[in-house]
Amino acid sequence: MRPFCLIICTWLFLFAGCAPDPVETDLLVPVKFAAVPAGLTRTQFYTRHIEVRVKGRPGKIRQVEALDLTYLVDLYADLTSDPVDVTAFIPPAFYAIPVIKKRLPLPPGVDIIHVKPAYIKVELDRKETRRLPVKVMITGEPAVGYEVAHIKSEPATMALTGPASLFDKITEIQTKPVDITGADADLKKTGSLDIDALAGADVNSLVTVMVAIQEKIVTHTYGGIPVGIRNGPDTVQVTPPEMQIMLRGAANVFKDKDNAGYFEVFIDLKDLPPGVYVRPAVINVPVGVMLVSAKPENFTVTIK
Repeated sequence: MRPFCLIICTWLFLFAGCAPDPVETDLLVPVKFAAVPAGLTRTQFYTRHIEVRVKGRPGKIRQVEALDLTYLVDLYADLTSDPVDVTAFIPPAFYAIPVIKKRLPLPPGVDIIHVKPAYIKVELDRKETRRLPVKVMITGEPAVGYEVAHIKSEPATMALTGPASLFDKITEIQTKPVDITGADADLKKTGSLDIDALAGADVNSLVTVMVAIQEKIVTHTYGGIPVGIRNGPDTVQVTPPEMQIMLRGAANVFKDKDNAGYFEVFIDLKDLPPGVYVRPAVINVPVGVMLVSAKPENFTVTIK
């Protein structure tokens, strides 16, 4: 037995001497809440993670790092004298709840050195539901010569459930920007709400966005337009010899604002004998363009 015991003791001594030394590491553990009292909701002001420093042999540390650790806050257990009494009154307030190390399910051989922060902070507020209008946000510009006629969402309003304090800050629910760059026709897209701006409130995050695109209508004035003559002799004098007109139409019609060649301005002298006459000018404009005004309205024509 002596040789056998000597071998066992020697083996234990060597094994213990070769065992790796304990190491330390930091774990970032997310915080979750088991339940929120009825009529209350959590605002955006709460602790989302705790940093836990642990110590153990490398194998144990790797085992811990592979775990999906979370720290569960039980508000009834932490804020009331009776942990199982879900009818206990918990008023809206800002709370600092101490971290209980035993709630971290670590395997044997792993020790907690410290936890930071030592308190989990959470603000509880009254839960409210309100129906607010949806505002569609856009980015970019339509194609040249086009503009946004109107924007709407379906549904136009949505029920939003969240802390009462949230409704002191917002009066509408905005979508994430919808890109309309280069659009020359109506758009219909699925848009998502800007959830980040709603501080975690409960709301359906998708809407249907409709953006009506139309041709941009502009007014352009042409001045110094020579007044032509039709069906008259060469020896005709028109006073004044030029006029000014204002046209209204799609912006793309007026891309080349200096080009007045696509409309006509003339006075028809057919069958008129020599003399002095007062005549209006005939103004022919393209289809889709409207004549807003013309100055002067009449001209003095002298036929010699």
